[in-house]
Amino acid sequence: MFYKLNKIILLWGCFILILGNQSLGKPHIESSIKPKDKLIPLQLWLQDEMERKNAKSQLIKLGKKAIPSLISLLEELCCSHKKAYILGREDEGQRAWKDLIEAMHTHNQRQITKAQTKLRRVDITQRLENDVIEILGKLKATAAIPQLIILMNSDIVLTKVYWNQSMRALIDIGTSSIPYLIDTLEKAEAQLKILESRNLSLVEKDNQQSEIHSANRVQKRAAMVLAAIGDEQVTPVLERVSQEIKFVNLDITPEIIELKNKLRAKKIPPIKGG
Repeated sequence: MFYKLNKIILLWGCFILILGNQSLGKPHIESSIKPKDKLIPLQLWLQDEMERKNAKSQLIKLGKKAIPSLISLLEELCCSHKKAYILGREDEGQRAWKDLIEAMHTHNQRQITKAQTKLRRVDITQRLENDVIEILGKLKATAAIPQLIILMNSDIVLTKVYWNQSMRALIDIGTSSIPYLIDTLEKAEAQLKILESRNLSLVEKDNQQSEIHSANRVQKRAAMVLAAIGDEQVTPVLERVSQEIKFVNLDITPEIIELKNKLRAKKIPPIKGG
């Protein structure tokens, strides 16, 4: 169903495939994501924050030339089962990943926790992904918008914090993101109408709550990004959506409250961008 596939499902699918192969011998561990493009500085893989900051500044100065390489790296980070590790500690990361898979196979919680702790020390996959997304936003990389939309929709959070790095990048890119966001919004609205029109039993209704929650989350996020971009052309869309967003059994975030207040006051300033 709509927006049901996400990185968490893909990750667990990877676990299942790997664990299933253990009956044939040792588990196959994917190679790690290493710096291989000359335009991407090695410093992005380092632990030192200042080194990474300098690397990001270097890429931003490089401008549009860096965009294809950054998009390629982002696709590898989010669409493969590979992990990225601190530069020089790849072997340590591979061992920790292998230990975690084996611990998952034996269901030994103590070993699982131990392997997870080791992996967290060297695993920089999410951090590197966020850095790449941030740079693409600063570069106003319109070619990255489709991938950023997918990441915005698939990122599941278990807290009241709805903002993610993809949303911030779409805001940085600016008005070029608007058609994609409106399309996302309309698809989420259509999905909600389909779900709500079903004549289901109580058990079936309980089972589809996750789908409703997912579509509602996507609808909220797209509306929040559109409101932050603030172009006058999206005001009618936001006015409609602010009335349609379902808050039943969902946290009303401060951002949504701010969005509704902006619309009520008609204070959505136009912003030039992307």
